[in-house]
Amino acid sequence: MWIAEAHIQFLTIALVVLGSLAVLHVLVMLVASFVSVRPPRIPLLLSPAMLGDPQETLDIQTDDGLNLRGWWCEGGDDWVVVCTHGYFANRSELVPYGPRLRQSGPSLMFFDFRCHGTSQRAKCTFGIEEVRDLKAAIDLARARKPHAKVAVFGSSMGAACAARTATQYPGLIDLLVLDGAYNRLDEAATGFWYVTNMKPLARYLKPVAWFGRLWAGFDPRKIDMVPVYRQLDGLPTLFLYGAADPVVPLESARQCVEAAGRETKVVWFEGCGHSQARYFMADEYYRSIHEFLASQGVFSDRTQVPSTFLTSSSV
Repeated sequence: MWIAEAHIQFLTIALVVLGSLAVLHVLVMLVASFVSVRPPRIPLLLSPAMLGDPQETLDIQTDDGLNLRGWWCEGGDDWVVVCTHGYFANRSELVPYGPRLRQSGPSLMFFDFRCHGTSQRAKCTFGIEEVRDLKAAIDLARARKPHAKVAVFGSSMGAACAARTATQYPGLIDLLVLDGAYNRLDEAATGFWYVTNMKPLARYLKPVAWFGRLWAGFDPRKIDMVPVYRQLDGLPTLFLYGAADPVVPLESARQCVEAAGRETKVVWFEGCGHSQARYFMADEYYRSIHEFLASQGVFSDRTQVPSTFLTSSSV
């Protein structure tokens, strides 16, 4: 009898422990998914003025009533390059590219997406509602430079947002440079844990994408960017991908490039992870961008491409 009672007691304790762990896991998923759509703000650590460029602070109003903050760097009247940062970043992310680009003529704009940097708080939707932000930024750029063409240089989430904006508003954007543009959002979300050095927890945090729909208002598992890239056919587009990117694995990246069709170029950076080429292969990275922009007439004189950059190789 006492053996049976001990067995029942053991099973009861085991069930309580397992149940408690299950509840804890659900709570962790709920908190992690909530933080994913309301990410902590990263401070602005770099500005154009710190690098010697002219800098004007901007207030940008979206059509859904949000106030975004940005910087304007006055340049030529023919082109404006709008720089869009990635998830968990801010307008400082692409500022280091400013001096290299402005020496060739274009005016520049950097801004914070909603719920990032110093822009107004709202839920982050990983490039979906952020289309409103980019549309408002480009409208302001065009108001300042009515006769200019607009190029968008986007990083990660900012790249995906740029592609969405170009397809939703045909003619608004004249060319795209997309660094690390994701394919499937759930795949990118899982890869994000690898990028943040949380690889051992990636498997356990994978359900965050499922729980995320509770806060985001959509199911991340159903966000597939390939149909969006397919609509870019005919729009000059440069894709930049690290061949070792866990956010956009090689096969997923190839699907993105193939979907975009004609007028598309791609540069692969061997051994680089997500948006890492700008740090570890900087000369080749910036050379690739300058050569592409020059080929599209962004620079009036191709000799303005900095001669110190290494020759890039594209696939």
